[in-house]
Amino acid sequence: MEFGPGRQSRDATLPPVAGYSGTPLARKLGPKTSAGVPTDLAFAPVQRAGLDLGLVDNKVCAVDEVWSGLRFVYRLKDR
Repeated sequence: MEFGPGRQSRDATLPPVAGYSGTPLARKLGPKTSAGVPTDLAFAPVQRAGLDLGLVDNKVCAVDEVWSGLRFVYRLKDR
């Protein structure tokens, strides 16, 4: 049984969903913390800054082992 794009199946015998890396979202969102790199830039304050400006974060991607990118968009009602 598969659950759609970007989601793992519950049955380990099924092949993984195409395009899904298998990396847990928490690890993707916290790559500096898990990489052990001291920084004052973290996901939560960046997300809060975008939300405070009326934006919504809807995508995250790994740039490398340390950094990730977060995409913000305007809410549908504000477009």
